[in-house]
Amino acid sequence: MQPLTRLIREPFFRASGIVFTGSVAANALNYLFNLAAGRLLAPQGYGEAATLVTLAMIVSIPAATLSTLLAKYVPQLKAHGRREHAALIFRLAQRSAWVVGIIFMAALLIASPWMGRTLRLTLLPLMLFSALLPINTAAAAVKGALQGEEQFSSFSAMAVIEAGGKLALTLVFFALGLALPGVVLALVASSAAAYLYGIIRNILQCSSVYACDPQK
Repeated sequence: MQPLTRLIREPFFRASGIVFTGSVAANALNYLFNLAAGRLLAPQGYGEAATLVTLAMIVSIPAATLSTLLAKYVPQLKAHGRREHAALIFRLAQRSAWVVGIIFMAALLIASPWMGRTLRLTLLPLMLFSALLPINTAAAAVKGALQGEEQFSSFSAMAVIEAGGKLALTLVFFALGLALPGVVLALVASSAAAYLYGIIRNILQCSSVYACDPQK
């Protein structure tokens, strides 16, 4: 039992367990979201929702690169006592993420009529969906910072909050009479909630990306 106990106490094992548990919970909630959307929406509405979710996954690929870079360099700077540099990199990443995300949002809004005709999407949900782009891009930087700070419980909580909020808000908005626009609003609001949670956790835990003194 002692070798097993020591293995469980290993930081790598604990971190892997936290991330795995969070991933399972988030995937389960995402499955329930897809199930609820499929039952509540008409076939055409569900097809549009699936297309928008796919677009969100595609545009999140560059953001994932930003998250990976922060997860790599933040702990290196922290280990060398260069918290100010880590904070500077995070601020630059956040600003760049918001700028790029807003540019993508503006481009999507301009191209919405053409994309709506090409992909057979309703215009209003597509325009609402554009607000998701800057939020997701900025959230990627926060996730990378949390990983770099080894705050894996907060990192996993962001995924659970996003998935759970998406499911809960979809049910609420549908009850209010919003069909596909309600689903898109749920996507945007749940992503914003997860982003705000990540920012708050970074501040409260005095992470390197805010260059605060953990002793104070």
